[in-house]
Amino acid sequence: MNLSPRRQQELRNLAWTIVLVAPIGGLIGFIIAYTSGGDLYWHGLVQGAFTATFISLCVGGLTIFYRNSPSGHWLRRLSFKQSLAFNSLVYLLVIMIGIRLGVSLFYRVNFLEFRWLATETLIALLLSAVIAIVINLGQQMDRMLGQGVLKKYLSGAYHKPREEERIFLFIDVIGSTGIAERIGAIKFHALLDRFFYDLTDPVLANKGEIHKYVGDEVIISWPVTQSGVKGNALKCFFDIKQEMERHKDHYETQFGFVPSFRGAINAGPVVTGEIGDIKQEIVFLGDTVNTAARILSKASELKRELFMSQSAREILPIPKNLAAESLGVQVLRGRQQHIELFAVHEQS
Repeated sequence: MNLSPRRQQELRNLAWTIVLVAPIGGLIGFIIAYTSGGDLYWHGLVQGAFTATFISLCVGGLTIFYRNSPSGHWLRRLSFKQSLAFNSLVYLLVIMIGIRLGVSLFYRVNFLEFRWLATETLIALLLSAVIAIVINLGQQMDRMLGQGVLKKYLSGAYHKPREEERIFLFIDVIGSTGIAERIGAIKFHALLDRFFYDLTDPVLANKGEIHKYVGDEVIISWPVTQSGVKGNALKCFFDIKQEMERHKDHYETQFGFVPSFRGAINAGPVVTGEIGDIKQEIVFLGDTVNTAARILSKASELKRELFMSQSAREILPIPKNLAAESLGVQVLRGRQQHIELFAVHEQS
């Protein structure tokens, strides 16, 4: 079965969730069984680990195979509060089934004779519900913050700002102002939402990180030190083109046209770190980011599909199906130092 990059990442996240919660579930089961007396506390360890794994598989399966399917679109449209409430109720139902099934299997208790009001059952149910809600909340926050941002906050990776080399791909929708006027603000929002959704798989396939959405623009980055990613920015742009072509019928049906976009690639040093007080985020600061934005404006001015800077050209291998045409030294708005730009296009 050919799994999409999005599905592969979701399955990896599910595997890590199981690795995390199975020992916790086993510990809870062991403690409850041990404090309840008797000599079956090792059964409690296995039963707790089984129950935690069962719950994770059920909830993860719902997310991976239903929520992100076409029929689960309504779930993706729920607000944070609605999603948290709905998922917590589903988790509670799955937890109840998991506890009951685990006890039936490992304590040889008839499934229909299970005692819900037993003290150990209520404790297990309460603890499992708390853990499930915490995991659900963490997943929701991770989804809102972006790829791995929550992990970076928790690890303190960028608590102290540090310099690093990065590749940036800036993408924006061509003619967005006119489109918004023509189809209306609400429908334009739906268009951008779908566009950003469709470009996610190519970004993940090319090991990119979606850093930020700014209006009709998306900023994608790669650390230069990460192995095997130096040519991915170029490939990512044209993979997104293919993805848009694949979904053109949907865009024609929903919006009456297929949006086009342009891009700019730059590479160089940035300072990465946490910034802000009541609203914190991890930001990239430096001339590299500012120049990428100016290159995108130049691509708009010269009506080119994709530009890359000289610094990016020096480190990015050009795939055989692409050509990089030098446009000479160009003046960029708001920048005194001029740079050489390259127009990248597919070879016929």
